[in-house]
Amino acid sequence: MLSGQDGKSKVNLYIYYILSSIEMNQNVSEQMRTKELSQEFRKDLVKTRSPLCTFPNIFFFLCFLIYAYLFYADISEFWFNPEWVTDDALQQLFPLHSVLDSEIFEGDLISETMKGYLAPLHYYSLYFFTYLTQSPIMAAHWVMLIQVLLTLVFVFLAVKEKSNIAPAFFALTWLLHTRTFMQRITGGLPRGWAAFILPAFLYFAFKKNHKAMLLLLAVGIMLHPPATFLVGVAYGLILFVGSLKASTRKMYIKPFIVLLLLSPIYAFTTFQIIKRPDEVGQMVSFEEASKLPELQRPHGRFPFMPLDSVWNEVRLYGYQPFWHRLYNPGRFLKRSMPYWIFGFFSVLFFVSFFRKRKLMPKELFYYLVAIISVYFASRILAFKLYVPNRHLQLPMSIFWICFFTIGIWNAFVKGNSDNSKLRNSYLPTILY
Repeated sequence: MLSGQDGKSKVNLYIYYILSSIEMNQNVSEQMRTKELSQEFRKDLVKTRSPLCTFPNIFFFLCFLIYAYLFYADISEFWFNPEWVTDDALQQLFPLHSVLDSEIFEGDLISETMKGYLAPLHYYSLYFFTYLTQSPIMAAHWVMLIQVLLTLVFVFLAVKEKSNIAPAFFALTWLLHTRTFMQRITGGLPRGWAAFILPAFLYFAFKKNHKAMLLLLAVGIMLHPPATFLVGVAYGLILFVGSLKASTRKMYIKPFIVLLLLSPIYAFTTFQIIKRPDEVGQMVSFEEASKLPELQRPHGRFPFMPLDSVWNEVRLYGYQPFWHRLYNPGRFLKRSMPYWIFGFFSVLFFVSFFRKRKLMPKELFYYLVAIISVYFASRILAFKLYVPNRHLQLPMSIFWICFFTIGIWNAFVKGNSDNSKLRNSYLPTILY
């Protein structure tokens, strides 16, 4: 038996030990918790910074800024110059003088004919800027600015969606470097909207944003029907094939039915837009075009007849991000370039196959199938579906730029925001 004093001391000692243990455990737990939080914070910080603060991202962002500055410096003498306009733009802009003087072209057949080439949304955008600037030429410059900005934004978004930031900035630099592509946008012409519609389609297709896709088709019809027809075919292929596969049927069958239900509305609207009054007449047939001197090679104003061979058109208009008629890399490279491109494609294919990487998004593949299908259909139905080579020039430029930037990145990096994988991005940087 313990005495009262000894028992009290023993109890106090036990209480001291217990309290000390609790405090020590709390300190250890707090230290461990602080360490865990610190590690978690560092991980979060790395995840937050890694997609942006990498050498490839910074390098290609600077490349784009430098090239954009050089691009603007090169054209600054002409862009937003009220005395400068292209020949094609001048032909289609002159009816807009009626915005300033409503009676100037009253009953004039030529102005009504040229006005018929302007899709409604494009015409009213020019109408708005003409009223705002009091100049059809300045209105065209503003429309061109919108077209260029929209094109750059959607090319960036489309490439980034399937790769990363670095290839997206490289794609923009490559696009600005493609002279024939940028020249097609010059002057605020209707075809400038095709440059925006094509990458916008790819972005919405990559995102599987079906509502935005239907809206794009509706807006595109009122901006540039030929490009909208092409992306409509590509979108239909995506939904049709997706509806056939059991694994994706649930995802695609409803949007496919909606597209089928809306297609008659789209077709009717397109027909009303491209329809010409009886006094103007419709697009010439192939037989009629064959007899018109101004359409004959080699001295016609528009030398389209007889139609060039498929190989020549593909070679001249299908590889313009690599070479074109305004750039002569020499006879050897000019003739061998398609084989170099095919060889590089084969290397990417084998690399992606052995590394089990996805080289080309299926949406981009169906986009290519749509280009080929519409091109050959336009040759058969010339000139009811626009000039055949126009279905190659801008669409194939967008295809090659998106394919190689996405393919190179995904073949070697896989293009996500994981910091360890981003460290492997130097080889794609060298290849770009």
